Amino acid sequence: MITIKLASYGAILEYLPAEMTLTCPQHSNVDELLELVKSQYPSAIKMIEACACAIGDAVVSRQFKLSNDQCLVLLSPVAGG
Repeated sequence: MITIKLASYGAILEYLPAEMTLTCPQHSNVDELLELVKSQYPSAIKMIEACACAIGDAVVSRQFKLSNDQCLVLLSPVAGG
């Protein structure tokens, strides 16, 4: 099992805490981890689906494999002109 710190920024903070810690099997992908979060916070489902995900300075896909303890960031979409 690995430990993932999930940090949330922007509008998603209306639905999720700013930080949470989750455990998942090694080599789970981001989408599998987010399914766990959605099961715990069903009111956040639509917002989670709209968020970008990042690890460090890199945006990662939902298929990215989580292989060790790390911090995953949820970035809420922004609008503007």
